[in-house]
Amino acid sequence: TSAPVAANGYYNSLGPLYDRLKATDDLQTWVDLLLDTAGFPHGNQRRVLDLGCGTGGSSRAFANRGFDVTGCDSSSAMLRVARARHPEGRYLQADIRRLPAHLTGFDIVNYMGDVPNHLLEEDDVVAALTCAARALAPTGIVMFDVNTILLTNNCFTAQHVIDRGDATFLWLGETLHAQPNTLAHLRVIAFHEKGDLWQRTDASLTERHYDPATLTRLIAQAGLRACSVHGLHRGQLVTPADENIHMKLVYMAELNP
Repeated sequence: TSAPVAANGYYNSLGPLYDRLKATDDLQTWVDLLLDTAGFPHGNQRRVLDLGCGTGGSSRAFANRGFDVTGCDSSSAMLRVARARHPEGRYLQADIRRLPAHLTGFDIVNYMGDVPNHLLEEDDVVAALTCAARALAPTGIVMFDVNTILLTNNCFTAQHVIDRGDATFLWLGETLHAQPNTLAHLRVIAFHEKGDLWQRTDASLTERHYDPATLTRLIAQAGLRACSVHGLHRGQLVTPADENIHMKLVYMAELNP
């Protein structure tokens, strides 16, 4: 998956390589976990709006569960990969803070892959969640995950090498110590085969951490109510969520009556 306009430079640069970078991610298991936790059975043919769909892996995972899926992303490079690999999919390019008015009546609006962390101002988060609320069916839910302060410190301070054989990635965290509700920065330098040569690609990413109190407030400002918050622990979603223990928090929200 990928994220909206604020990070487009990162995703447009890495678009053709993104699935190699994230090759170990098991999006089907993650989608199954989300749907099972939210109580959606297999093969129910409900509608999903998959925001920040990137190269389409999450959209395909929802489709494998029997959902009618519309994928949406602002990165043209990521969507080119999604459409080339799965021409039967339904993908559109749009800023998630300003979604087209015709996107309505969805049973699930999903942001996967810390999409809210890519929105660098609180007003951007509210705008995106307000659009998500407008796209919901009356009994629908919004689902999204965010990076905890624990993961932000692990991810944005780390430096390591990821070797995929035909591509090597240098992951360079540029933040000394992440603080709650502040920005964190990293660079990725990729060396990948292109014909008989190797090509270098550089990309930079900035995210903002949002703590649970802030996100609960922003969810309410968007006309939604946080109905559950789960922490990712040993491959399961658990409560109570604790961002000092869990790497991810998953929020599920519904329309505020």
